Amino acid sequence: MQPIGVIVRKIDRCKSPVCEPGDFATWNFGGDNGHLSLPVKYEMEGTLLAPLQVGGKIKLHRTRRNDVAAEGAFTSSPIMRMEGDLVETCNSLYRITEVSRGC
Repeated sequence: MQPIGVIVRKIDRCKSPVCEPGDFATWNFGGDNGHLSLPVKYEMEGTLLAPLQVGGKIKLHRTRRNDVAAEGAFTSSPIMRMEGDLVETCNSLYRITEVSRGC
């Protein structure tokens, strides 16, 4: 798979999430947040590590988090549905936008 640069933005929770979204006021970035999923409006930029497909997961090598450099890894819950640039997982609704990388 050719590396694909993307912005992954959590725009909402899914209708019946397994784990409710957290709150930015109390979110522990890089730490344990119990059984909460990412807060809504959380945004990551990085490179997809696997193709997006129903039943798979969003796997991202993250380079930025909410417009701040923050290298790390992200793996979502399983993908339930995909339509255009929207990806719904067991917990969240994401908008995924491909970003062009300069030479």
